[in-house]
Amino acid sequence: ARGSAPEPPDLTPGKEYVLLLEDTGDAAYTPVNSTQGWYAVEAGAAIPGPANDVSLSPGVREALHLK
Repeated sequence: ARGSAPEPPDLTPGKEYVLLLEDTGDAAYTPVNSTQGWYAVEAGAAIPGPANDVSLSPGVREALHLK
C-alpha cells in the first residue's frame, strides 16, 4: 500500500548478517532497502537474500574478512 514500509528481512537470532545501512542524518541508520540491504553470513561467505542480485565488492568482502 502507498506509504507503507517495506517488509524487513527475515533474520534469525544467533546468525550473522551484513547489513547495508543509510545514514538518515539524525543519528539513526536504516537499511538501504529490504532486498539489497542484507546478506547472511555462512561459512565465512556473504550470501545475498533470495531477491538480491547485487554482490558485495571485493573490497567490502575483504574488509569484512568474508569469502
